[in-house]
Parts: sequence; C-alpha cells; structure tokens
Amino acid sequence: MPVPVPASQTASASAPGFLLVAPPTANPWTGGYLYNAQCAAHAPALSLAFAEADELSEIVEQAAPARCLLDSIYLASPSPVVDRVAAEHAPLWMLHCLPHYLVHPDERERVRECSARRLAHARGAITSSGFLAERVRAFVGPGLAVEIVRPGLAPIPRPAQAGTHVARDPVRVLSVANLAPHKGVLELARALAAARDLAWRWDIVGDAAVAPEHTRAIEALLGDAGVADRVRFRGLVAREQLGAHYAEADLFALLARDEAYGMVFAEAQSFGLPVLALREGGPCEIVEHAGTGLLCAPDDPDDAARALRALLGDQGMRSRLSENARQLRFPGWPETAAAFTAACARLSQSA
Repeated sequence: MPVPVPASQTASASAPGFLLVAPPTANPWTGGYLYNAQCAAHAPALSLAFAEADELSEIVEQAAPARCLLDSIYLASPSPVVDRVAAEHAPLWMLHCLPHYLVHPDERERVRECSARRLAHARGAITSSGFLAERVRAFVGPGLAVEIVRPGLAPIPRPAQAGTHVARDPVRVLSVANLAPHKGVLELARALAAARDLAWRWDIVGDAAVAPEHTRAIEALLGDAGVADRVRFRGLVAREQLGAHYAEADLFALLARDEAYGMVFAEAQSFGLPVLALREGGPCEIVEHAGTGLLCAPDDPDDAARALRALLGDQGMRSRLSENARQLRFPGWPETAAAFTAACARLSQSA
C-alpha cells in the first residue's frame, strides 16, 4: 500500500493542495529524498507519499491528477502502471534527474525510451537547477513547461571547535557521496594517487554498498598506488554527525558527473571549504571558479590532477577561497518550499 509520511510533517494524501509521490527508499540521505522531505516539511500545501510503481494508479486517482507530482525515479521503472498513469492523468513531474544518464549502460536505452514516453504526456515539470531544466527541454522539447526550484540549505550542527580549514598538514580532503560510478570518486582517487608526493588525508562519507564492484575498483586503485592508508571510508552518517566531518576538513572534492544540483557543494561552502568539482552541471551554479573553488574540465584527468595539486599545495589559495565561500548565502528550505508550491500552482493552472 502507498505510505504517506507522518501527518506531523505533511497533510494527508487526500488533503487540499499538492501531492508529491516518490518510491520508498532504503537510503534517506540522497539529494532527491532530502529535497522531497524538506519541501513537504515546510509547505503546508504539499503532501508527500511513498508508493511502489505498481501502486501509482491507486494513489493518483485518490488525488486530483492536476495537483499530483511524480518523482523522476518512476521514469526508470519497467512497470506498465507508470505508463498508464502518465498517459491517463498527465501528472506533474518532480525531476531530480533524467535517470537514463545515471543507469547502467545496459539499461540506458530502455530507460531513455520510458522517460521520453512518460514525459510526453506531462502537464509540466519542476527541476532543481537551470542545467537540468535545459537538459529536460532538450530531451522533451520546448512544449513542456519547466520551472526551476533550487534546493534549500538546512543548518548542519557545527562543532564548537570548528577551524579555519587552511593551515593543517596533511591537508584533509573530504568527499560526501554514495559510491556510485557517476559520483566520480574513482576519478578523484586517481587524481589523489597522482599527488601522493604531497601530504593529504581523504575521508569519504557515503554508502559504499550501492555499487560494490565500483567500490572494489576504488580500493584496488588506492592499494596499487600505495595510498590506501591515507583514506578512510566513513560510510553513511547521520546528518547531525555530518558537521563534524565538514569542520575537520580543509578541502571538499567531488568529481561527480551529471549532477543536477549537488547540495553537498553548498553545504561544504557554508562551512568555508574550498571546493574542487567538474565544470559541468549543477556545481557550476553553486561554485564560483577561482572564487570559491576550482572547476576542472570533464573527461580531462590531467586538468583534474592539476587543479587538485594546486589546491593541496597552495595554502594561500585555500585561505582566499575559504573566506569567499564563507560569504555565500543560500536559501533555506522554507523559501524553497514556498517557491515549490508556487511553481506547482503555476504549472497546474497553465496546463
């Protein structure tokens, strides 16, 4: 049966307003899950419910279809129920990604076809970044109404002894990501291995079990390079513990591909961390190149290695980038939730 979130957080699925439906998840720390939950927690007019793909008909038919949003994960589902709901009810879509960019190559064409078929009936869509909005328009065509609502930034508890991130040796590098191939952790491991003559330590916070073969490849690369003893796999941590990892780091690095937004980049900068990221996708909307971090070219391992070496070896640069990062201000979730419901209203009225 579909599972709504607790009534203390949202209205019931049958209440007036909008209903956002997402699949159940075993990992509540993904960006999409946090986005959905935070919007629902701060928007009285938005309800959040969890349902398997085969249960969508039941929950959408209980709601007003024009006021129902489906999470982008359903685009990848093989269930014919999703096709039927998309065609018969023309719901809105909350697009955290276009999943055919992220799935295994063997699944890519099937998921691309499913996504195109389902979005062809869409009443409208909300995306989390300008990058993703442009990607969606290019994929579906200009006829789809797309609204951009960027994620908010939730306060993260800060240890009282939080430092300045610039003066320690070895330099402490932090990555926060599940170890899926598109997160670029393997590529970052390769760049760090190339800088093994410099003093650094690397902490990786995230689920190492999402792609076991990929995790083993990362471990093998680190072992072959003789730097495995510098790396700590921290696994999943509670949000209240995440601040300690940001506070202990000197540099945040993540070479993620196809990143629609990247909340962790905003979180890192809110702690004054200089950032290393790819010059593509959502991070370009968050990180100012040479201002709060360095953005390196996609598909150019040498550029990533050069940028990383510059950040590791230049304390003055890290200090300047850190100070600039501390000056950034990101919207909170109440503002994002208000923008989200306003976007829902515009899309439902214009359809």
